[in-house]
Amino acid sequence: MRHLQASIITRRLKRPFVIATGARTEQASVCVTISQGSDVGYGEAVGVSYRGETAETMVSEIEAVRSAIEAGADRMRLMSLLPPGGARAALDAALWDLEARRAGTSVAALCGLPGPVRPVVTAFTISLDTPDAMEQQAREAAHRPLLKVKLGRRDGLDGARAAAVRRGAPDAALIADANCGWTREDLPHHAHELAQLDFKLLEQPLPPEQDHLLDDFRSGLPLCGDESCQSMAELEAAAKRYDVINIKLDKCGGLTHALEMRARLRALGKGVFVGCMICGVRAIAPALILAQDADFVDVDGPVWLAEDIAPMALDEAGRLTPVPAGVWGGMGETLS
Repeated sequence: MRHLQASIITRRLKRPFVIATGARTEQASVCVTISQGSDVGYGEAVGVSYRGETAETMVSEIEAVRSAIEAGADRMRLMSLLPPGGARAALDAALWDLEARRAGTSVAALCGLPGPVRPVVTAFTISLDTPDAMEQQAREAAHRPLLKVKLGRRDGLDGARAAAVRRGAPDAALIADANCGWTREDLPHHAHELAQLDFKLLEQPLPPEQDHLLDDFRSGLPLCGDESCQSMAELEAAAKRYDVINIKLDKCGGLTHALEMRARLRALGKGVFVGCMICGVRAIAPALILAQDADFVDVDGPVWLAEDIAPMALDEAGRLTPVPAGVWGGMGETLS
């Protein structure tokens, strides 16, 4: 017989995280454990706030399926028990971890990886601020190979912000993320500016409900859908308008569903971007499996936390340090 536990933990951030839709100085997560005999699987997720998810709503969803999980529901059954979102992502991660531990193997092996999870080069986020402040952020991060630049404030300064970041980090590859903050009228001018500054990607320029306005837009740089594609339900439509899709486990409901999304995007000839929320090491660990062959990776979520069970950092090559053994992914002793 299994036993399920779900709890909420709030962690402080090292510095404010600012995007077009707001700022935060702390992050709440839902932590899940599923125990069976002497084996324990761990999962964590923060959910999708712009879809109305909170830590409290996620715990309520988890409690609603407690009896099914404790009776032995597996990952595939979970897909029909809960919709895409943070609650399913946390449970999915715990079930992967438990499955691997009971089998005496690793989640990486269960996913067919030929060896252990390799470190991946991840984007480092430049928070939305004044052009001068963003230039300073960029200078401090200029040694990193990939920077994700938050834009989307409708004050006429996004072009100056992008140029300031390029001055601060002249050699870094840059990704722009407008977080739904622009209008169709803004888009051609801003996209041209970004292309001139040699940005590699433009993520989510318009709100999802305005995606149809992209049908007649020809961009000078690839477009990436984030809020416009939560799960397989939106993938086909989003793939008609975007060159790349950002898969986040909190959006799609976990690694099980994310692997299906990645396979379908590859079949369609689309790029794969693996992203994350601000999250802890046990939330990022399954995303690192998905990120092994991604075209773009933004998994710096744990780097923003001032505290975690096993703090993670970026090395000088811009790679996220490996998840410590025993934290998540089967095999090895568990950190408590």
